[in-house]
Amino acid sequence: MAEQQNINQFGREELIDILQYLYVQIDEFFTIKNKMSSIVEQTISTRVKQATTAKYNRNGNIGGIIFALMGVVELGNNFFNALFMMGVMYLFGQAAVRLFMWLMARPTNKKHSAFGLNYTVNVLSKKQLEKVTQEATVEAEHSQEYQSLLADKLALESNQTLLYFLSLIPDNFANLTDFAGMLVWLQDFRATNFQEAANLWRTEQHQQSVMNQQKKWRNNWRGVMLKFHNCVIRRSDFVRGRLIWKMPRQGQLSRMRELMKN
Repeated sequence: MAEQQNINQFGREELIDILQYLYVQIDEFFTIKNKMSSIVEQTISTRVKQATTAKYNRNGNIGGIIFALMGVVELGNNFFNALFMMGVMYLFGQAAVRLFMWLMARPTNKKHSAFGLNYTVNVLSKKQLEKVTQEATVEAEHSQEYQSLLADKLALESNQTLLYFLSLIPDNFANLTDFAGMLVWLQDFRATNFQEAANLWRTEQHQQSVMNQQKKWRNNWRGVMLKFHNCVIRRSDFVRGRLIWKMPRQGQLSRMRELMKN
């Protein structure tokens, strides 16, 4: 294997095997990376929701207790009335503090939930959010699932066969899209080596790009013509309406006939 230094030295069948191998391995590599990123994102999302709910509950309880203390003034009148007022004021304080937190929250692109409702704000401060995010990232990266995926990723990165074949492929063709495109030409017997497959694939891509541009241009031109057509119709209707408005009425026509007779 080490003696091969040029990808064009491989025949069609060998090249198909190489490109299929590269496609499978690279696809698996990106799949693993996406799964690792997903684990981190899900952990961060969960921890942010938990921290947000905890802050709502903590501040709500504090506000409720403060408002409930206002009910102590009723102790001198009636003990049960005081307890009732303290309960009402506690609930009012909870609602007031939570509403105030929601109104003062910072906008964010991610949706969270509280009270069973979805909202797009973040009650955590920037520093608190950064801390929760960092801790959640560390937690995710130390999870068993993440570590297992990391081991698979490192194994692919150190795969000597994969690295060797990748080193033979030009950088501008070392991607899944080009692997799949060249495989089609090779499997259909329309190319016998890498150079032919690469040239045919690039030609097909160029033709497809030109067709897409022409289709886009036609759609744009069709839109312009439609606007022009609608504009002409509206102008024609406007002119026709003015002409009809300026036409003599029935009474005017009768008077004009009498004048012509005289």
